[in-house]
Amino acid sequence: MQLQITAAEEAQSGVSKPSPLLSFAFLSSLLLFSSSPLLLFLFSFLSSSSYVWFTFAYLASIAIVMLTKRFTSVGIVFCLSIFIYCIFFPSLSQIQLKLPLSASKPHEPINWKARKQNYPVSSVIPLPTGSPKKIPLIQHQFPSEPAAARAQEIAQRRDAVKHSFERAWKGYKKHAWLKDELLPVSGGSRDTFGGWAATLVDSLDTLLIMNLTAEFEHAVMAVARIDFGYTDDVEINVFETTIRYMGGLLAAYDLSVGKDAVLLTKATELGEFLLAAFDTRVRMPVTRWPWRG
Repeated sequence: MQLQITAAEEAQSGVSKPSPLLSFAFLSSLLLFSSSPLLLFLFSFLSSSSYVWFTFAYLASIAIVMLTKRFTSVGIVFCLSIFIYCIFFPSLSQIQLKLPLSASKPHEPINWKARKQNYPVSSVIPLPTGSPKKIPLIQHQFPSEPAAARAQEIAQRRDAVKHSFERAWKGYKKHAWLKDELLPVSGGSRDTFGGWAATLVDSLDTLLIMNLTAEFEHAVMAVARIDFGYTDDVEINVFETTIRYMGGLLAAYDLSVGKDAVLLTKATELGEFLLAAFDTRVRMPVTRWPWRG
């Protein structure tokens, strides 16, 4: 025989169905007020295989709440377990978190040039001298073709590449200006490389090569406002920062024949910031540098 309970009987007997939404909201509130960075981390890395423990603990807590309806005790135990995990597993400190823009606090400019190095360089290996050795060509030797046909083919390819770049650049300006990346499907943006407008800086030399002078000058004006001595990120990817920002700034300065001194100024500012990542015993950089420490 199947037991059926009406809504009135359920209310009278005190029996109530546990609400997953209520459980989720309660635990989220507990985490939000107790440790909001951990909550941000949890949602950001919920599907990451490296942090399966968090996913399991979170889902298990919701299941226990739904079965026992002991909201407070389960929430406290879960928050306490995360706190203990952070203490005994320092690798958690390597998680890259970014505070919301509204939570970013104003900061004083940091003089990285005045920073005292822990392991100063005592000697430098000199660059090699003499004539370089000849290296054989490895490129394929294509058969010759008529000059007119070759020039027409090159022009068509050049125009197609330039058209594609201009379309992508307009999309970046419209939807993700001064952000690191454009999300082309949603039309949104995100900061994944320090929040210093990676796409903008990385495109400076391309703008010059494609003779988009007005766009280049507009981009340089934006670069002048970027503070390369500070970021909201907890850690810096030294490799990506070097190739995208330092490479972009120096390439643009070189191609502009030193016309825009602000590019060299910003490259120097970034270099002084990155130099601290090389302040190790062997002078090899910390690849994921927790710059605040």
